[in-house]
Amino acid sequence: MPTTTDLMNGRMVATIAVQARYLDATEVAKVARKRLKAAFPQVAFSVRTSKYSMGSSLRVNWTDGPTVKMVDAIVGDLDGSTFDGMVDMKSSKGDQRLPEFDEPVRLGNDYIFTNRTISPALDALVRRHLATRWTGLTPGYETDNMRYRLLGRAMVIDGNLALVKDEY
Repeated sequence: MPTTTDLMNGRMVATIAVQARYLDATEVAKVARKRLKAAFPQVAFSVRTSKYSMGSSLRVNWTDGPTVKMVDAIVGDLDGSTFDGMVDMKSSKGDQRLPEFDEPVRLGNDYIFTNRTISPALDALVRRHLATRWTGLTPGYETDNMRYRLLGRAMVIDGNLALVKDEY
């Protein structure tokens, strides 16, 4: 391993550079599946890799279950790059520390995308909720806007509609 010598507080200090372990997109997908299974054991997730010229990414899909924010909180740190739209530039995050590994890792995937599908059953529950609790809304834009906002926070727990706080 290469060593470097630095001057710190007037004395010489030797530091050792640690080589990060490289995880390709397939290995990162395994970590994502394991985390999601532990956090939401009753939800079926699809975690797929896409490998393309100059990069790769992960796509996580599921129906109903947890909200997008809840899933992002679990797998959001598994992206190896950032994108700055102001200058149209992708940058590597470099070495990262993940709780699953004792050593630093470098993630081979650039991004992780999460996509939640709403089932017709959950949509029907939200529509009923709107019809009983939000009777003063004008049909059309107001009801569609409120329905959309509620669907992003809606979950079914023990057969009942539950609305998750936005601050998750």
